[in-house]
Amino acid sequence: MIEIKNLTKYFWNKKVLDRINFSIEKWKITGFIGDNWAGKSTTMKILATSIVDYKWEILINDKNLSENIEELRPIIGFMPDQYWLYQELTVLEYLEFFQQAYGLDVDLNEIDTILKEVELFDKKFSILKGLSRGMTQRVLLAKALISKPKFLILDEPASWLDPKLRLSLKNILFRLKKEWVTIFISSHILSELANMVDSLIIIDNWVVKFSGTIESFQNSVDHNIQVKTSDDGKLKEILNIKYPNHKITLLEWWIMIEGLKKTNELLQLILDSNIEIHEFSNNSSDIESAYISLTT
Repeated sequence: MIEIKNLTKYFWNKKVLDRINFSIEKWKITGFIGDNWAGKSTTMKILATSIVDYKWEILINDKNLSENIEELRPIIGFMPDQYWLYQELTVLEYLEFFQQAYGLDVDLNEIDTILKEVELFDKKFSILKGLSRGMTQRVLLAKALISKPKFLILDEPASWLDPKLRLSLKNILFRLKKEWVTIFISSHILSELANMVDSLIIIDNWVVKFSGTIESFQNSVDHNIQVKTSDDGKLKEILNIKYPNHKITLLEWWIMIEGLKKTNELLQLILDSNIEIHEFSNNSSDIESAYISLTT
């Protein structure tokens, strides 16, 4: 478990994090969402020990990060959004360098395995400065994996990847999760993140606005339900009693229920009423709309 307690950060006299609190569950994938300048990258750099001057407390496995930085740093893998590379090195030399920087013996088999996983094996001997932005992104991901981290921090890892490689990234993260790696990932592609993470943290104006499971966040979205049953008239009477504050309309071919939060509850209600469902359509607001509603 990673616990962030009242995390506060100033750059000069400007506050960029304002006593934020949240937890990252062990061996899960936690998404981190925020607009530009919301404090997202700063938080991730602090967790990755790239920024060490902050206030209050971060606990990793019940150990204070600032007091145990040399012990905890080797278990943390970090892929930043902004980067600087040793441009004259080859991909292979770059990864060998970081294996040694982490105090590991150079393991060419391990490097080959990671390069195949991020689909860069054929670029092993290519010079870094000649790579495209998407390839560079994959090199950074390989570098984050080279230390075999227990806590992996990924800041916008899919921003320059094509759809095929985004799917590869998703498969990599699911594999790591099965291998007991705790993953903290940010993205602006909210719908894609929703299909990947177990929990979600939303930060806005340097303050955490939401922290919880992806299911609880999705339940905050309004659902407009269209349902066709064996007895729409009877169902409308039941719904008027159950949902007195919702707009329920009996149309020619179906019933419309607007602004519903819990669709599973509705389905159970219909089944318990011995009414047969012929059609069920959920025209819900998307996750991006829920995010915008929360942060405006």
